Amino acid sequence: MSDYRRLSGLAAGLLLTCGGVAAQSSVAIYGVIDEYVGKKQLASATGAHTSNVDAGGLTTSYFGFRGTEDLGGGLAAIFDITGNVRADIGDVGRFAGDPIFSRSSWVGMQGPWGVVRAGRMSSPNFLLAIRLSPYAESTSFGPYMLHTYVGGQPLDASVAPGGPAAASDSGYSNAVTYASPKMGGFQGMASYSMGEAASASDNRRISYSLTYDQGPVFVGLGGERVHRPTLAAPPAVPAANQKSEQDTIQFGGAYDFGVARVFASHSRTDIDLPVPNTRRFRTTQLGTSIPVGAGAILLSGAKTTKRETALADIKRSTYTLGYDYFLSKRTDVYAVAMKDQVTNLKSGTTFAVGVRHRF
Repeated sequence: MSDYRRLSGLAAGLLLTCGGVAAQSSVAIYGVIDEYVGKKQLASATGAHTSNVDAGGLTTSYFGFRGTEDLGGGLAAIFDITGNVRADIGDVGRFAGDPIFSRSSWVGMQGPWGVVRAGRMSSPNFLLAIRLSPYAESTSFGPYMLHTYVGGQPLDASVAPGGPAAASDSGYSNAVTYASPKMGGFQGMASYSMGEAASASDNRRISYSLTYDQGPVFVGLGGERVHRPTLAAPPAVPAANQKSEQDTIQFGGAYDFGVARVFASHSRTDIDLPVPNTRRFRTTQLGTSIPVGAGAILLSGAKTTKRETALADIKRSTYTLGYDYFLSKRTDVYAVAMKDQVTNLKSGTTFAVGVRHRF
């Protein structure tokens, strides 16, 4: 089974805009509802756990509107407005206070030369991360996403608020993005987000990716740079945790052997704190997707080391084993087990079963 079958509608939709123009004007309503039931327990000082009926197991639930108008001559106008949903409580957003259309809200033009979009959209680095793991964009059970994109995690507890995920986001607001056409398997993408802060350079964000996708081979290089990130209060970021620069680079790939698709990736984040402190995160992930019947076994493990000036290293390891079974092209059911370990904390074990439906 190809990993594309498990990509979210968001990522697939954004990547497909780089292909051919639709033959006629159209508008579509689309989305995903993903709910799971289980026990969730991350590594912590107390070993606490919760019993959940929760949203967004393999994919963060969302709904959206997208469309295209054929302008002739190979040119088309395109748009996408998509909002995240916490379907378990009937509210919008990934968390309380998240804007209703935080997933995407952009308009653009596409032609033989590629695609240009303006608004809020997923960063090229995040889209690349989705393709480097068998758990794609899962921020609940995917070890790679848990370590690199989810805030409030055990590894960041000692530096919260304002940990690395608090300054990075899966999407950029006030951004302009260009995606090249695919040429010989190669495709490039770059995004620039205006800081729109009092200082012209504050909160400025740049993200990029270069990928090669041909036959069974996929490889990619991506990254982002955030200059003097600003965070809305609350929380107020302590002076010792104010960042002047944050740089991330990731690279990895996947190869489909037929009997299994294997994934490997590595991410490096360097954060400049008040002189002379630095904070560094190094994350390595390995995974596989093994077709079995109408579904696939999904296995992924990620290890992160956090190093900070004058502090002892902290390490985190997370492993997830699951099975994703497709009842149809639109509906699948899944079961996962996850183990989470962090230096000097009690380990956590998560078990969950869920259902995901695309419309």
